[in-house]
Amino acid sequence: MGPFLTAYIKVHGRSESARRQAESWLSAFKVQLSDSGLGQVSEIFEGDEPHRPVGCIAQAWSVAELLRATVEDVYAVRPEARTSSVLEALPV
Repeated sequence: MGPFLTAYIKVHGRSESARRQAESWLSAFKVQLSDSGLGQVSEIFEGDEPHRPVGCIAQAWSVAELLRATVEDVYAVRPEARTSSVLEALPV
């Protein structure tokens, strides 16, 4: 879902309406977060309605992608690129 939301918002010019639509789609996962595994999202969902969760009940990268898409795409908070002083100290 994360890469889809990123692409959708980008294709629609990062508009407010695109971000609201993405937020609406993400809200469908609220039920899942309190259903199978508390605070978790299932590994995969069936493609046809009712989009029943299948696979394992808790998948860390599924939760992480929903969080990333919410923060970076819906709320437009991007991580800053920073160079670590440790990396700068490494020989070339």
